[in-house]
Amino acid sequence: LEATLQLPPGWRLLHAQGPSHVDGAWVAMWTLWDFFFVLLAALAAYRLLGWRTGVLLGAALVLTWHTPGSPPAALWFGLLALTALVRVLPAGRGQRIFAYSRLAVVGLLMLVLLPFSVQEIRAAIYPSLEGRNWESGLAQVAPPSPFVPPPELSVEAPPPPDRNSPAPAPALMQLSKGLASTSSNGLDRVDPTARVQTGPGLPTWSWRAHQLSWSGPVTPEQTLNLWLLPPWATALMKLAGLALLALALVAVAGWKLPRRLRMPDVGTGVAAALLLALSLTPTPSDAQVAWPTDEQLKALHGKLAAPPDCAPNCAALARLLVSASGSSVQLRAEIHAQALVAVPLPGQGTGWQPGSVALPLPPRALQTELKGWALAGLDPRGQSTGAITLSRGATAGSNRAEDAGTQRDALPPLVRVDRRLELGLRWQVQTHIERIAPSRAPLRVRWALLPGEAVGDARVTVDGGVASLQLGGEEAADVASNLPPSEALTLLAGHEPNQVERWTLAASPQWHVEASGLAATALQQDGSWQPEWRPWPGETLKLAVKKPAGVAGQTLTLDHVRTEVSPGERSTDVQLDLALRTSLGGPHTLKLPAGAELLGVSLNGATLALQLRDGALSLPLSPGEQRIQIRWREPEGMGTLWRHEGLALGLPGVNDTLQLNVPEDRIVLAVGGPLIGPAVLIWGALVVALALAWVAPRGVPGLMGRPAWVLLVLGVAPVSLAALAVLAGWFGALEARRRWGGQGGRRWLRIGVQLLLVLWTLCAVAALLDVLRTGLLGYPDLLVAGPGSSSHLLSWTSDRFTERTASAWVLSAPVWLYRAAMLAWALWLAASLLRWVGWAWRCFSADGAWPDRAAWAETRFEAAPAAPDTAVATPPPEAPADDA
Repeated sequence: LEATLQLPPGWRLLHAQGPSHVDGAWVAMWTLWDFFFVLLAALAAYRLLGWRTGVLLGAALVLTWHTPGSPPAALWFGLLALTALVRVLPAGRGQRIFAYSRLAVVGLLMLVLLPFSVQEIRAAIYPSLEGRNWESGLAQVAPPSPFVPPPELSVEAPPPPDRNSPAPAPALMQLSKGLASTSSNGLDRVDPTARVQTGPGLPTWSWRAHQLSWSGPVTPEQTLNLWLLPPWATALMKLAGLALLALALVAVAGWKLPRRLRMPDVGTGVAAALLLALSLTPTPSDAQVAWPTDEQLKALHGKLAAPPDCAPNCAALARLLVSASGSSVQLRAEIHAQALVAVPLPGQGTGWQPGSVALPLPPRALQTELKGWALAGLDPRGQSTGAITLSRGATAGSNRAEDAGTQRDALPPLVRVDRRLELGLRWQVQTHIERIAPSRAPLRVRWALLPGEAVGDARVTVDGGVASLQLGGEEAADVASNLPPSEALTLLAGHEPNQVERWTLAASPQWHVEASGLAATALQQDGSWQPEWRPWPGETLKLAVKKPAGVAGQTLTLDHVRTEVSPGERSTDVQLDLALRTSLGGPHTLKLPAGAELLGVSLNGATLALQLRDGALSLPLSPGEQRIQIRWREPEGMGTLWRHEGLALGLPGVNDTLQLNVPEDRIVLAVGGPLIGPAVLIWGALVVALALAWVAPRGVPGLMGRPAWVLLVLGVAPVSLAALAVLAGWFGALEARRRWGGQGGRRWLRIGVQLLLVLWTLCAVAALLDVLRTGLLGYPDLLVAGPGSSSHLLSWTSDRFTERTASAWVLSAPVWLYRAAMLAWALWLAASLLRWVGWAWRCFSADGAWPDRAAWAETRFEAAPAAPDTAVATPPPEAPADDA
């Protein structure tokens, strides 16, 4: 057993109890391997940095371990390992290398954490921006087709009943669609007045799918329990995991936490308890399959050893061929079995004599090939009575008669009368007469007519409710008759000696039939339910026919709605696409907005000439699936605040999609509507940028005040956040160069810094030029995102609605207003650039723009202390005096 759980944006599956396997559940994703690394990281942080840091890191990893885009575990373990090495190594060059490596890992973690933070915050505020594909719309609806009645019941045909057993009790026979295509009565036609439920509409969206599967048999007593997180809890979980990650990074990096964020000193017992709780967190496991008890084993043995349901009629002798010629007698039997059973063979004991052959199973069809032999033991129908007798004919002088005699001469004429009752919009009876014996002798065939049955064939004579037809040498004959609808039908088998009857019932789904008095030999034919009876002479079949009244329920279902709005300067064109199902034909009325001018209506691709009456449009519907397209024009264009109040369609529906084609000369500032829709993300980034601009004068003093920084952010951010980052980095780099001043650095380091500043200046100039060009000639990028949405196409989706479709609003501004503001901003920028260039040159040339080689060497020599002269001159030793 398998099932699929579809969750909308913002919902999260924590755990599912019952299935053997759950795909994508938060608990099911955890393995012992994951627990090992999480506990290892938490314990390592506890031993190195204390229990507070261990708790922070463990909780952060638990909440974000399986979140896509979170910092990888390798960086955390690398940071912990480098922290341990820096602590144990002695002071020196090796310790400095590991300390610098530790800072590099911290920087990598910050680089990974920054986009992850943006991703989690956006997903918490706008669940539809989670990064999954939202699939919904009219594209999934199949082309229109004629209305199809409810699916037929699938019932296996029971084994042929024993004619000696009493007839079963009346059985309910719900007849279904799909009768033989050769029927001339059109049984697949639907009654226009029948009230058939079309059922509720089903949403077709697909977002977060979880596959649930069960291994082994599933009993009705088993239950399925789901633990789900609503959108607010999912957002809280994301924000909590993000905050814990940031605090854990601060703690592991060795930075001091703000006093308000420090955890209270409650002892190491809390850390131990938390680690114990993490270790005892339940892991997903397969369904617990208990060993079967003795009672269950006995019950299973009883099911396996039980006789088949078809007993004692599990086998039937379908055909028996008796061949006798000269001194050779041969029996060929075709036996059909519904189960593995033993079948007795014709004969008595271990051997049998051709004089009399006992048949334990009556053959359905008996064929003979006799030469010089005679067959006895058959009734007028040509069927066996339980035993057959073979006897040799007169041989002396009768070879000519034996050669001339055939099976045609041995058996009397026999015909089969097939009566097929067709109950559709009109009731008819098809009678098919066919010879089944080799004899071609003329024969008058008689059969009983039903009450009110009218035969329009001139060959048929009707007398006292009995029809008769003279059958000459032809093989078969067909007779059609009409029958008025009635609540009861009685079929009576005749007593004619040379004919057998077979009755077949074919009824459309609009009729409910109960049969009694005779058991059916078959229930299905050609994949549809057509019961068949083979009566003996004098047997009666009673049919009780009812036309069920439709159960109260909806007969019109709206499956998909798509509204496309294309506003202009003075008017708005709207196109409405509907996909619906109906079982009753008739008009359906829907309301259009006030002042709407109808442009066109099409039904299943065909244009209809319809008109509005007091703002209402009446649609002619016929049974089946319908695709409707309505186009109209509203007298108002798109202003500063555009609203769509929804459409009154007169019935509830599902899969509602609203699309707004924003004109090229409008800028979307803010939107509102259903949960699954667009979002303008520039405002969150702009708030952060303005906060940084407010504190920028402290980091870069003397350049410009807060209003100028705010103006710079307001002009650059709507065009490109990347350009804003380049400019902010350029200001910061120049301020750092001014403060450094080149003191204490080597010559190659100063040259490298100056070259880097030159390249960064060129990038800043290019970014400013691009901002000016886009602001004066192009279109701002306000980061409009969402499923199927962009700056000029806004799309909202709602899975259900009651009477009116989804409503939405858009706040926009003309693009000329933005360009005029950008022109004023460009003039302010041109005036500010002169001051910025002078400030940049002073920062760039602080303590010299480029170091001079000679001055640099002289400075080095002057800075070096003179070596003390410790050498003392000693006079040479005097020569010894000569003694005279």
